Amino acid sequence: GSAHSGEDISVVALKDIEVGDQIYLSYNECSYDCPDVSQTFTMPQILSTNGFVEQYPRRFNIGVENGAPVFELDMNEDGEIEITWLNGEPKVDYVYWFHDQYDRLLELEKKNILGESLKELESHEQYTINAYFQAMLEGLKLASTRIRKPDLTYVQNQIQWLKSKKGGFFSPKINYGNLDKENPSVSGMFAVAPIAKGEEIIHLPAEQLITANIGNGNGSFKDESCNTAINLAAEYRKGKESSWEPYVAYLFESFLHEHLPPNWSEEAIELFESIIDEELEPQSLGIRGNYENYCGDTEDHLLEAAFRIVVSRGQSGILLPVVDMIN
Repeated sequence: GSAHSGEDISVVALKDIEVGDQIYLSYNECSYDCPDVSQTFTMPQILSTNGFVEQYPRRFNIGVENGAPVFELDMNEDGEIEITWLNGEPKVDYVYWFHDQYDRLLELEKKNILGESLKELESHEQYTINAYFQAMLEGLKLASTRIRKPDLTYVQNQIQWLKSKKGGFFSPKINYGNLDKENPSVSGMFAVAPIAKGEEIIHLPAEQLITANIGNGNGSFKDESCNTAINLAAEYRKGKESSWEPYVAYLFESFLHEHLPPNWSEEAIELFESIIDEELEPQSLGIRGNYENYCGDTEDHLLEAAFRIVVSRGQSGILLPVVDMIN
């Protein structure tokens, strides 16, 4: 019945309930007599209005902007916490934002700032704030782990993209696939038919290269890679409107650019430096791919990622779509 029209209210079980099971109602899922707040009234909003931290399944709408990614955490049958994106997988910009927020909270925990401050509060305040902190820490940790589509999906999209361009050619005698069935991440280009010496297998028109001069950057950097990185980041932010969409989507969403040395933790760098000491190479691990070292300060994580990508995959600051899939 509807509470708004004076009808009787009937509470009905939505699944079988065993003896001892707690009975819940939903604060944001309603199939009758209420607006859809399933993605707007989530754990933070429930805390603000109702004064408690939502249990599993726990939903998060934590960005202050409209259209922020919404996700849910729930415990599977093995007792592991899994994340589900409710309004589509997040763009890379948001993943970096989640990671920044996670690092900020982690720093509070490491410095015990939260613990010291909680001591000064009433017990109910301590419990609620700590429960929120732990829930948010868990949610941000899982949200900052990038979700990837299968690598081959991105590759095939690139190949079709190249074929659609005037003058573009991808030989039917080659294909891209997994080289190691036991390890799907080990992929490469291989021949599916004999190829004669001198036979062309890929033709990439010059206008399809991503360079320092395609129009998004200001061209003010001496290092061409800086300008190319600006262009690359701008193309990714265009989404489907980018002329290189299949390629830039692969670079940011599937290529493991965050595993490159410029993005290693301080602990990893220190350990590696202890191995090479002052005698072995490389003495400049990670320096070349660091945006700050070559292009200047920035708080744009996407731009930093773009620079890492250009340095690792580019040829003198020029990116070669499809061609650079050849290992």
